[in-house]
Amino acid sequence: MQQQLSCLPCLDWLGDAIMRETESVGDSDADAETRSAPGDLGGVPQRTRATKWSHSRQASQGVPYRNVEKPRRIRDIRDKQWQEKQNEIIELEMSVLVQESQCGIGKWRPSRLSFLGSRNWMIFLLCWYCAVQGIVVNGLVPSAISSIERRFKLSTSTMGRIVQFYDFGYVLFCIPVSYFGGRHSKPAVLGAGLALMAFGSMLFSTPHMLADSYSANQDNKSLGSCSIKTPWNISEAETSALTASCEAEKQNQPGTFRFVFLFCLAHFLHGIGATPLFTIGVSYIDENVGKALSSLFVGIFYSFAVFGPAAGFLTAGTFLTYHTDFWHLPAEQISRVSGDETDPSWVGAWWLGFVLASLVAMVAVIPIACLPKVLPESLKWHRNRLVETSQASRRRTPECCGLAGTNKTAALYRDAPSQEDSTLLLTSITTRGRGPLWYKLWLDVRHIPIAIYRILTNAPFMLITLAMAIDSLVVTGASSFMSKYLERQFNVPPSNSSFLIGCVMVPMAGVGCMISGFIVQYFRLNCVTTLKLAVGLLFFSLILTPMYLIYCPHDPLVGVETTYPDR
Repeated sequence: MQQQLSCLPCLDWLGDAIMRETESVGDSDADAETRSAPGDLGGVPQRTRATKWSHSRQASQGVPYRNVEKPRRIRDIRDKQWQEKQNEIIELEMSVLVQESQCGIGKWRPSRLSFLGSRNWMIFLLCWYCAVQGIVVNGLVPSAISSIERRFKLSTSTMGRIVQFYDFGYVLFCIPVSYFGGRHSKPAVLGAGLALMAFGSMLFSTPHMLADSYSANQDNKSLGSCSIKTPWNISEAETSALTASCEAEKQNQPGTFRFVFLFCLAHFLHGIGATPLFTIGVSYIDENVGKALSSLFVGIFYSFAVFGPAAGFLTAGTFLTYHTDFWHLPAEQISRVSGDETDPSWVGAWWLGFVLASLVAMVAVIPIACLPKVLPESLKWHRNRLVETSQASRRRTPECCGLAGTNKTAALYRDAPSQEDSTLLLTSITTRGRGPLWYKLWLDVRHIPIAIYRILTNAPFMLITLAMAIDSLVVTGASSFMSKYLERQFNVPPSNSSFLIGCVMVPMAGVGCMISGFIVQYFRLNCVTTLKLAVGLLFFSLILTPMYLIYCPHDPLVGVETTYPDR
């Protein structure tokens, strides 16, 4: 008993000695979010003389591990080591970004191309790309549907299948292009997409080059047996033989499988070429302009997606006034065999717009591919993002909250990243883009299932995607056959219908995109308010939908719907 009493002064002296090396935690360190080691959300209670013990002594006395204090000197050393390692990683990341901010292709990055590394040139070239896509897909193709039907003797259902191949190409390559392209050079992928768009446009016009000259009266010179739908004076066996021969004859007509195949392949390439534009292009803009200007630049970008079709309809309306074979037939022969534009069998120069669009697209392929992966103007923003990411990694994780199966001591006294982990991270940064081909493919492919699962389980994103799909269902169908709808319902020539769509309908959609982008930026609308605005505008457009029921009465058919004038 006496020995135990004699040890009490020693314990008091030992506790005071330990406390002289352990500083008290101030009020500013009470918040657990700012502590280097995880702590409680509540404030740390003030220590009295009875609790002035080291962290090990507190743990042995049964003090809750959340309130255990770590020696300040050890914490400062570990914080300093962690910060130095993070600064080294950030500097290596920035050195890589500085190299990627140079303009060029691959290792060819001359200084004379540095003028392309600005936001103005970036948005100009991407708007060029967007306008070409709108001109070809949403302008020239819908305007040429009726002309292609007459020129190659195709049905409307066949043209509908040809139009669908654009969506097939887009859907099949959307996920691979957006995933792999986002992990590599986005400008290079955008340039490749525009090159495919140019090649597809040129391929779309090749059926005109391969077909014979068109004559509107070539099928009316003689009345053959195949032109009679229901021959009345032949037997059933003869009817079957005649039907088989007529089917074989149709295979030799201009509207054969080879031309349909070329149209489908060309439009399929259009879909592949447009894939990086609306997936990688939008993210490329968002990464290089910052949050303040992102809505404005994206609004300008999508405005050209609407003005492009307007230019396509106007261009098609101009070219459809010329005969499809104007370049090698004299005007007298054209007027003799095909009449003029008012003739229902008239076929204009539908192919000329695709050739011109292909040349315009090729002009911008090299400049877009030479854009830097990271604009020099956005390097400061990228540094701030890296700093914020490194600071966020110091926040508390689920292991710090005392969950079941958690090593509390490791969670409480978690060290800075080990030397091996830091070395591996630095090595991955410095050796980025190196290694065998199979290793690069594995690094790209291994995260695809996880990424798809996260997207599919994101309910807000999936609902917005479903809404856009339904909206595209209406817009795509209306835009593809709107020109033919005006021709049939209002007896408008093909060139005039294209002018009406290009001058009235499409520009209004572009103005709506620009105004909506300005409203979002000016009033600084958040995500929920922006969605409410979109729902309100869509409901207003739904009210105007019955206007499609308006039409002009057709001329009565003499002998069927009305009597002859002389009777």
